Amino acid sequence: MQVMKKNSKEKIKRNTEEKAYSKKEMEHYLGALNKIHGETLKGINENFVIVNLKIDRINDTLDEHTRILDEHSKMLGTHTNMIASLAKDVTEIKGELKKKVNYDEFNRRVGRLEAKVL
Repeated sequence: MQVMKKNSKEKIKRNTEEKAYSKKEMEHYLGALNKIHGETLKGINENFVIVNLKIDRINDTLDEHTRILDEHSKMLGTHTNMIASLAKDVTEIKGELKKKVNYDEFNRRVGRLEAKVL
């Protein structure tokens, strides 16, 4: 008979039947448990291998994406420099165009000069 404490004040008594098992029964039971656990571990191992393969493929994809992003970053840097150079050139052209006169203004000025010279 085994005594278990439920609370410090209360005790519950339980009857447990102790059965003696033969060596053969124990070997059979333990062998069955070993077989079940072996199959379970085999299944876990197979799933582990599958998960590792998936992780390897994901890592390969991430490596490829990292390489592509690095290339794009370099291209963006080059394009940024080109745009800055073009903006500078456009600003210079605008300044030079402001200094020039249009065709009508040019003809008017030439006409004045010709009138003064003649």
